[in-house]
Amino acid sequence: MTLKNSKNKEKVNKKLPKDSIWWDIIGLVIKIGWIGLFFAAVFVFFIGVTVNNGVSMMPSFHDRDVIFYYRPANDFKAGEAVVYEGKNGELITGRIIARNGDTADITSDGVKINGYYRKEDYISGETVLFDGGMKFPVTLSDGEYLILCDNRSEPSDSRVFGIITQNRIKGRVMISIRQRDF
Repeated sequence: MTLKNSKNKEKVNKKLPKDSIWWDIIGLVIKIGWIGLFFAAVFVFFIGVTVNNGVSMMPSFHDRDVIFYYRPANDFKAGEAVVYEGKNGELITGRIIARNGDTADITSDGVKINGYYRKEDYISGETVLFDGGMKFPVTLSDGEYLILCDNRSEPSDSRVFGIITQNRIKGRVMISIRQRDF
């Protein structure tokens, strides 16, 4: 062995030994970083989180419930709860009542879709129209949705905002976590 090679080996040996606890800590930090990056990507591209404000979706969702929604969803069906963007950019939770091709009407007897009254076991209050709001009956085109609150006495849905287009719907509600006051 030459003198030059033995000096290089001495330099290598002065670095951290392979069985050092520092290598374990560095490995753990790298793994935690990858896991954090994975969850960040999931929450940026696939899952959204918002807080339900107000009582417009009671009894399904209460004030301050944390709502998780699936972002890539794009084929929404009547009866599904969704998160959509309101007029001022705020996120609102509502329920799709009618979609493209449907004719919707609100009468004193309830919500009528394509000539038939819709059975809605999840609502509270009467479905009423608001002054200055949307005029019925209405036929929806492609990419248009009629979204109503479950608490029909609240004026925070399509009856006031008008038809909601698909690009304003942020995702389908997956789960909610109820807030409790202790």
